[in-house]
Amino acid sequence: MDLVVVLIKPGFPGIAQEASDLIEQMGYAILGQKRVIFDSELIAQFWPEQSEHWGKLLDYLGGQETLALLVLGERTLDVFREFKERVSREAGLTNPKDAIHSSDCAAIAERELQVIFGDQSGK
Repeated sequence: MDLVVVLIKPGFPGIAQEASDLIEQMGYAILGQKRVIFDSELIAQFWPEQSEHWGKLLDYLGGQETLALLVLGERTLDVFREFKERVSREAGLTNPKDAIHSSDCAAIAERELQVIFGDQSGK
């Protein structure tokens, strides 16, 4: 079983329930849910490998609520790459990266869940 962090980014609160419902319909468990407001420090912790984009990320995410979901299931990393596209397509969005983020690999997932959920991650 794998854990993945899924973010519903600001400006897309309407897809949060749809995304949650779809996660559960797919047989995955949402172990945690948290509303997060990204500031420069949190962005640096969450996306350390993207330092050249921190300013853009802060402009986009800063000061607004992002919904973070901690999801447990089989092959979550692979499945949630496709999930982003599916939810975005069903919501009529053209760029899934604008609305939803999910962890790219196991190492990044571990860091992201520690940054957002800390000890609540169950690890």
